[in-house]
Amino acid sequence: MTRSIKMLALAACIAIVSLAIPFSGLNRAWISDVDYSFFLQVALPRLGIAVSSIIGGYAGVLFLSHSQDKNLHELAVTMSVIDIALLIGGLFISDAPYVLMYSLVCPPLVGFGVMKLSERVSFIRKRAVMVSLIALLLLPSIALLSVGIQSTDWVMIFDFGTGFRVLFGALIGGLVANIKAGAPM
Repeated sequence: MTRSIKMLALAACIAIVSLAIPFSGLNRAWISDVDYSFFLQVALPRLGIAVSSIIGGYAGVLFLSHSQDKNLHELAVTMSVIDIALLIGGLFISDAPYVLMYSLVCPPLVGFGVMKLSERVSFIRKRAVMVSLIALLLLPSIALLSVGIQSTDWVMIFDFGTGFRVLFGALIGGLVANIKAGAPM
């Protein structure tokens, strides 16, 4: 249980640092800006969000699997549905506090949903299926890290793709945690 809490703290720290870089006023650069650096201003923050989401999804599965609280297990599906609503809301709301909230809160809740889904759907517990799902989720994740969905005037670090980065990363983390948990073959 303490391991999952430490992982959640690490994921939160990575997400906060990743969000602090682009939300500082100096890092919102025009495309034609002389000091513009794609690596520092766009790629590293996006990578930080993806890594934070993977760690958060992993920690969410570990936390739920080691939790003895029956109420938490009953509410896990409801919290995952709320989480999906937050991520869908992220497509339309790009305010800094909202992005920070769903970047921190959503990955563990997606992990909860992955754990509950793997308990209810037996074929997902197979190692080959989980590895295939992880491979399929890595493809759009890598594409979103490098390309994203950008506006025409601004280099947007947080855009319509941020919610998808969080979702794909958390799903990958949740599936990896299910493999590590010794899912039956």
